Amino acid sequence: MSLSFSLAAIRMLLGEPNPNVRSSLRTSLFRHGLRGIQDSASALRSHELLGEQPFDLVVLDANMEDSDVFGIIRLVREHRLSKDPFVNVILIADPPHPDMARLLVNAGADAVLIRPISVQVLHARINLLIENRRPFVVTQDYIGPERRTEPRLGSVPVSEIQVPSSLKNRAYGRTDDELHLKAVSTSWEIIKKQRTERLIYQIGWLAQRILPEAGKEDVLHPRSQIAMHLVFACDRLTNWANDVENEEFYTVCRKLKEGAETIQRAQTPPEPQLTAEIQADAGRLEALWSRPAGDPPTES
Repeated sequence: MSLSFSLAAIRMLLGEPNPNVRSSLRTSLFRHGLRGIQDSASALRSHELLGEQPFDLVVLDANMEDSDVFGIIRLVREHRLSKDPFVNVILIADPPHPDMARLLVNAGADAVLIRPISVQVLHARINLLIENRRPFVVTQDYIGPERRTEPRLGSVPVSEIQVPSSLKNRAYGRTDDELHLKAVSTSWEIIKKQRTERLIYQIGWLAQRILPEAGKEDVLHPRSQIAMHLVFACDRLTNWANDVENEEFYTVCRKLKEGAETIQRAQTPPEPQLTAEIQADAGRLEALWSRPAGDPPTES
């Protein structure tokens, strides 16, 4: 059956340290119609190229040892490296042990192929991404394609986002980069809003559990551990929501972080007033985020 699209206009980055494997893949993919292949022998060079050039498809060896391949993908997905955080990504990996399997699942790639693979398998996966890419989801610590095939029992539903794909666009002859980047910008605003809301929800959840009852310690969730997670969540929120035009938002977030740091360092149970302030500030943070623009600020 002939395909209704063409791979000739696809811009691909191939990161593979083994020169023989890299050459073989490049030659075979060329025969399957891919013409714009830029290859790289290292993770560091792949990182540089992603910051310098636009790509529609990125295929990386997950086991490159000169840099953190998973960290590179996270930088892409968080819009801190490539101009397109939605670029299609395929990882090729050795059969993983459990820790590596978790890293592969949580990296944010569209697909993971386990060796040994053939170029036919890789080509088939590229075609599948063009025709049937999974939507993106956002949590407080993940941005990327939906990882679950079925909802997890008892889990909070996560909104799915249909993101623009330059891989699909160019396969069907739509090669206007400016138009694509406009679509990227629109989808990215949705991603930012959802990530911010997730972090605010996490902060509220942690604040309510920092000391549920005076003098009572939660064995499963120690106070110092909850405080540590709260500090981390406040840091992530201030770094993430860096364009929120509301100084009060950052003031409350910084105050929350300082209170959590005090509890984290303390050797004794915190004063009830401090935990009450943390819980109240978490509520203020949520109110500030949901308050319509132009409304008067809240009273201290």
